[in-house]
Amino acid sequence: MTIPKKKVTNINNHKYGFTLVETIVATTLIAAIAIGILPLFINSISINAEVKRKQIALTIAENKIEEYRAKTYSEIIAAQPNPETNAAETFPVINIPQGNGRVYITDYDLEEKIKKVKIIITWQYKNNTTNQVDTSTLIGENGLHE
Repeated sequence: MTIPKKKVTNINNHKYGFTLVETIVATTLIAAIAIGILPLFINSISINAEVKRKQIALTIAENKIEEYRAKTYSEIIAAQPNPETNAAETFPVINIPQGNGRVYITDYDLEEKIKKVKIIITWQYKNNTTNQVDTSTLIGENGLHE
C-alpha cells in the first residue's frame, strides 16, 4: 500500500524578489531622473569654477592695491601711464587662464593732492566672454584716504 503524498502549500503565498518587468521599469525611472538632474550638476561645477576665478582675481587685485599703498606719493606720481593702454602698469595674471591686470592712476582731487589707484583684472570665460573684477583706493600726499 502506498502512502499518499500531501501537497505542501505556502500559507502566506508571498512572492519574493522583483520580476524582470519591475526591474526594467525601476531602472528606466532612475535613468530618466538622473538625465534630468545631470545638467544641474554640470552647471553648478561651471559656476563654482567661475566663482573660484573671481575670488583669485579679487585677491590678486587686493594684493596689488596693497603694493601701491606701500608706495610714497612721489612714487605714485612718477608712475606714468603707457600711451597705448593708458595704464600705469600692466601685468599677467598667471593663476587665471588668459588673465591680465592693469593699474590706472588718475587725479581724484587736485587741490588736496589725492590720486585714485584702480586695479582691474580681466580674463576670458566661456564663449569668449570677458569677465573682470576691480578695486580701488585713494592715496594722498599725506597718506591713505578711505
